[in-house]
Amino acid sequence: MNGLAWKSRRREGDILIIVLDIGTSNARAALVDARGDFVQVRTKGYALSYPSTHAVEMDLAEFEGAIWEVLAGVAAYARERTIKIEAISITGQRSSVIPVDEEGTALGPALMWQDTRAKYLCDRQLPHLENIYSIAGMRPSPVFSAPKMQFLKVQQPELYARSHKLVGFCEYTLHMLTHVFATDLSIASRTCLFDITNRRWSEYLLELFEIDEEKLCPLVEVGSIVGHTTEQVNRRLGLRKEIPVISAGGDQQCAALGLGCLNPGDYMLNEGSGMYAIGLSDKPVFDEQMSTNCNLSATAGKYIIEGAVLSAGKTMDWLNNLLFASPQEAHPYERFTVASRKAAPGAQGLRFSVHMAGKGTPLWDPSSRGALLNLSLVHTKEDIARALFEGLAVSAKECVDHVAKVNGRPVDVVRISGGLTNDTFFNQLQADFFQKPVERYLTGQATTLGAWVSAYATLGLAQSQEDCIRILDKNIQKQRYLPSSVNAALYQQIEAEILQYENTEQRRNI
Repeated sequence: MNGLAWKSRRREGDILIIVLDIGTSNARAALVDARGDFVQVRTKGYALSYPSTHAVEMDLAEFEGAIWEVLAGVAAYARERTIKIEAISITGQRSSVIPVDEEGTALGPALMWQDTRAKYLCDRQLPHLENIYSIAGMRPSPVFSAPKMQFLKVQQPELYARSHKLVGFCEYTLHMLTHVFATDLSIASRTCLFDITNRRWSEYLLELFEIDEEKLCPLVEVGSIVGHTTEQVNRRLGLRKEIPVISAGGDQQCAALGLGCLNPGDYMLNEGSGMYAIGLSDKPVFDEQMSTNCNLSATAGKYIIEGAVLSAGKTMDWLNNLLFASPQEAHPYERFTVASRKAAPGAQGLRFSVHMAGKGTPLWDPSSRGALLNLSLVHTKEDIARALFEGLAVSAKECVDHVAKVNGRPVDVVRISGGLTNDTFFNQLQADFFQKPVERYLTGQATTLGAWVSAYATLGLAQSQEDCIRILDKNIQKQRYLPSSVNAALYQQIEAEILQYENTEQRRNI
């Protein structure tokens, strides 16, 4: 909702929350009211750098500038309209690593979650794979924090020694605002250093990855008030007094919460550059194949089982730029969108394996690559566009099905969010492939809504997170896509053909 439309409903003294969502390429601050409406939103991007092969870093000065800019923007909007800001709720990307001193100042660039230079250290842990998974609920991967921390210690020992803490972006921002070091349990559970059953840093994993526990932040419950804004922050943002700052949890955990996933057996898909399928559980769930991650959720005492499709929107971007994008388009996917609707279901037998950046759940094969199958002289650009959407639907269904299998609970409805869900054609296609209802909020910002739910419940402005979800259900319009049986048999055939291809030994050895 825009500010003007909201203004007519506002009463003097209304209480709002600032939600700060720290993404991989931009920061977004949203002023959210008691109904879950977005009153004002400010976004600022920041650049990644690629200094060498497999290295992905970020300059923290540019990051801090973006954070202050978006916070100042929404704070000024509130101040000009005498809106009371009750708290700042922080969510964001997981698994990046930033070395900082005792003042919270970065001692070097952030090692982004995409940085894979620590792969050789993960390979060394293969003999301990089962032990690691049984404690952390995740396999060692260069994506996660622990191998990155070890990489710093091995490759830059002086920097490691000078570091007071090794933090992620949420912790870094919490300290910027409060001067308190803290890691909430949902973020900690993504490091590969955390015992998810006993809910503490694992001595075994710390020793295995050669990380000193004093380099890690103290643990707090997800949704905790970590501290309050400092005098310097209050002056910078024009706040009249200090306000609480809440650690709402990791971005994917908050997305699940924002979509109303509170109970065991609730499932969601967050669909952007990649796809993340999440199922809720009330206890740790370990996958015999070690192909899903189990982490703590954004709801205290609950867990998520998470699977991933590594390239979704990224694959769509690649195809769009290759075949369809034009400077004359009103929006960047206009021609792609039109083309995908022109082709018939099944794309004249064309099949698209979408794993351009490796296959995630359930095989976790980083060497896997995408493919067009059955390509012939009859096929058109429109067929390729349609085949891509059908391939994405196959991967989404495979991921959700596997998460549900591990969770031991059936799928009744799939809640969806993310940039790809702006395409109604793709949403309906997913419902038809799943043969399950698909549901989304029309706001699309599930992560922000989840952080709002966390803060609103923590502050006692609602009795529980369940009450907050009822507020959202009442005030935010949903769209539900019901499955059609018209092409069900064809879609089952497409699914079988693509998965057979991806699962063959010949495919793995190419």
